[in-house]
Amino acid sequence: MPALDPHGAFAAGLAAFHAGHYAAAVKHFRTVHGARPADSVGIYHLASALAAAGDLNAAAPLAARVFESGPRNADHAACLRFITVNIGLQSGPGDDPFWAAIARGNRLLDGGRFDAALEEYRCAQLQAPGSAVGFDRIGVALCNLQRFTEADESLRAAAHLGWPLHHMVDLRASRLEACATGHRWCDYQAPLAPRAHRGAARATLLVGCDGAYFKTFIPALVNSLTRNAGLALRLHIHLLDADVSCDALRAQLLARSDIEIEISIGPDDYSVANRRLAYACTRFLLVPALLARDGLPVLVLDADLLVLRPLVPLFETLATADFAIPLGGAGHREPAELLWASLVWFAPTPAGQALATLAANYIADAIAAGHAEWFIDQIALLAAYAHGRASAATRLALLPTALLDSGEMPGAAADAAEPLHGCFWALANSVAHHAQRTQHPLYRAYSGA
Repeated sequence: MPALDPHGAFAAGLAAFHAGHYAAAVKHFRTVHGARPADSVGIYHLASALAAAGDLNAAAPLAARVFESGPRNADHAACLRFITVNIGLQSGPGDDPFWAAIARGNRLLDGGRFDAALEEYRCAQLQAPGSAVGFDRIGVALCNLQRFTEADESLRAAAHLGWPLHHMVDLRASRLEACATGHRWCDYQAPLAPRAHRGAARATLLVGCDGAYFKTFIPALVNSLTRNAGLALRLHIHLLDADVSCDALRAQLLARSDIEIEISIGPDDYSVANRRLAYACTRFLLVPALLARDGLPVLVLDADLLVLRPLVPLFETLATADFAIPLGGAGHREPAELLWASLVWFAPTPAGQALATLAANYIADAIAAGHAEWFIDQIALLAAYAHGRASAATRLALLPTALLDSGEMPGAAADAAEPLHGCFWALANSVAHHAQRTQHPLYRAYSGA
């Protein structure tokens, strides 16, 4: 077969890439790059194909070259970020000294050796002082060391150079102090109705969802709570984008006698275009009001969870905390993923109220600035945790992620010696290939399907 010209090779490379034939895509994009070595489009596609094929060592210098040549491009930034976060985790370091240090640092970071990772990242930065990659990695290591003020400086420098996500991160003490007071969250939240308590609930569980999630997941969550939780709880459902198809289920839930349920309807316009993002982050706008109105702790949960084990041991652990949240482990070291928004505890104490207010105002400020992007809720919670760390009087608790079993075999994480493990099955429905989990026999036993 005769060699393709650059135009033909580019088209063939795109076709191979979208078909998942990454080695073939690399071959075609190398042809393009050989003919047009300065073409940023060709460089970007070659880097993307190499990364998809698993050759991050070869992809990294190319991705950095096209990112740093400007102007800033979201696709270029996303490609370089993917490579930066993952290089070194599946293979050894390559020959490029800068990227070899980044790769060694990533392996140390993933293994929990944060001080050693920081040293590797600083060695890399000495070789390329103006690189956004170096600032990013140093900031990530400092976040994991919980040196948040120093981390903010590096993450801010990376954001200034166009690094994705970090424009949402602001851990300056003055900013956190300003977010811990005031009621800016009220601009995006309808007032709660007065509540007449029906019973002696230990806490309020708060979930947020749209109409589709409401009909798909809430019945199973409620049934699992009433069968397995083992203590009296109140459930508050914050519902966005509801239509008349939700009315029958709303009436059924409100009529239940085995659990106290309250349903609030969110404003039509949260100024957030991504609706899944809207109900994921705006549920946190209710927490300050719920704490103040009811004087009960608030446990924020994802809607697509099942309760599999008694929650008494969990509540015993949470009883002495103003704020509690799961801490991600290996594979979850980035600032936006370090703390998990799937399960967050706020106590009705001055410290708990302050951190709830901080998270709510942080999200409200992001909405107002047009920065309400995916992960803004977890970044806001990181900001709340960073502020809490600055006060010795604030009682913080980091929970094991094993609380949330996200495996294909629910219940496998349960361990009689570890009563917190596997309390919940997280369906993680936002992950595309998890959609079939609603057909799992265990899930159907709770959903009634």
